[in-house]
Formats: sequence, C-alpha cells, structure tokens
Amino acid sequence: MDFGEGFQQTTPLGFVNTGTLCEITRKGEFIKMNEINEDNKTTKKIEDKELVIYCFDVGSYESIGWYRWLNPSLNSGGSDIDILINHIQEDLKTDKIVALGFECPIFIPTVTNKKNLLKARKGDSVEGQSRPWSAGAGAIVSVAGLQESLYIFNKLMSYSVEFNIPILPTFNKDDLYKCQNNLLIWEALISGTSKQLLTGASSHEADAFYACKLFYDRFTQLDSNITTNNNEEYFTIIGASLLRSGLSNDINIMKEKCIAIKP
Repeated sequence: MDFGEGFQQTTPLGFVNTGTLCEITRKGEFIKMNEINEDNKTTKKIEDKELVIYCFDVGSYESIGWYRWLNPSLNSGGSDIDILINHIQEDLKTDKIVALGFECPIFIPTVTNKKNLLKARKGDSVEGQSRPWSAGAGAIVSVAGLQESLYIFNKLMSYSVEFNIPILPTFNKDDLYKCQNNLLIWEALISGTSKQLLTGASSHEADAFYACKLFYDRFTQLDSNITTNNNEEYFTIIGASLLRSGLSNDINIMKEKCIAIKP
C-alpha cells in the first residue's frame, strides 16, 4: 500500500510504513470539515475521508454494548466486542477515520494538593447528580475500561502488522484535520434519565447509540464538558492500553488532554 512520500511510522514490533496519510494543509492551516448530502443522509468528512463514530459501553462480558454511526440513516450496533473490532478494522482498511469513544473514565486529574485526591473531575455529574470517576460505578468501569480497551487495541495492533495498515491514535481532534492520525479516542458519560432508548436494543447498546449521536451532533464545535479542576494536568489512563498494545510508543500520550462529553 502506497501512502506517498514524507510520512514514517515505526511501531514497537519493528515494521515501518512510509508516505503520507493525506496531504498536510497549507502552512499548517486546518482542513475544513466537509459534509456530503445524499437523499437526506449526511456523513461527516475530513477532506476526502469519511468519519465513522463508534462508542463502546464498558461492562462485563454479558453487558457490553457498542454502536457504529456513519450518518443518521446508516448505523448499527451490537453486544459482541469482536464484531465491533471487525467493523473498526474494516473501516480503517478502507481509509476511513475512526472516532472510538469509551463509556468509562479515560483520564483522571494529576493533583498537587492532597485534599483533591479522589475528587470528582469538573463535570463529573449528570442532571445534577454526581457521577465521580473515583466512586461506585465510575471506579469500577475505570479499571474495566483499561482491560477492555487493551483487548481492542491489541487486536487492532495485530491487524495493523498483518495487513501493513497504519493505525495512528490521538486524543486531539485537530490531528484529524491535519490528517496525521486516523483513530481518535474519546470519552462519553451517559447516565440517568438522559439515556435515550433505542428500539430493540439493550440499554448498553442504547447508551452507546446516544453517545455517538451526541458526538455526531456536536462534531463541528466539539468541546469537552468534563475536564480536570483548576487547570490540573491530565493523567490519561487509557494511554497505558495504547502503550501496552504497541499502537503508541510515546509515553507523553498519557499527559494529553482528551475529549469527554456528556448530555
């Protein structure tokens, strides 16, 4: 597969891809997001590449749910994590950009004051009810998300090596505009009566559907509404899964800010 000139990626397993994923914008300016309309179907695009939005609702083997959103008229979901991975692999193989969300905390604050240890993040609430990352369900899915994200990333890494397909993760939406990366990792917090049921789907699949819809609707002006407190630095814990899988070899990825959205 020829990606052109000027791009190089070396993975921890030793293979190298050269070329550019796409043309870098003039003078570092961001490429404007385009939309295509066909029979009232709207697909988000970055330059000439389709954006596919996924969300994975973390849980036990029996309570996993996921959703894939291309546009309001073309989407699907399920409860089998391997089928989710197969869809992501196929989208990356066909040169789409993937935005993969996790319905669990993917970052925690790096605190400097002991009084702030285990304190909820700014925005860790839904409909006025506190949903801290460090207590109850938040603490459980934080750890569960590490193992399950590693399972996904390991499978993607193996696929990348076998078929020589670059998979370049990022937490920064701007990297998609620059076309240097094709896998955006983000967080969703879906809780309480804000959940929108999806006919015929499990509640976990419905959560993932709702998160994808939020991401899609807000994409043009996508801002996090869950952050650290008082400008504390990020400890982006899901970066550990990216490092362990080999999809990234940059330790600084665990310091990067990431997108976290809620209703």
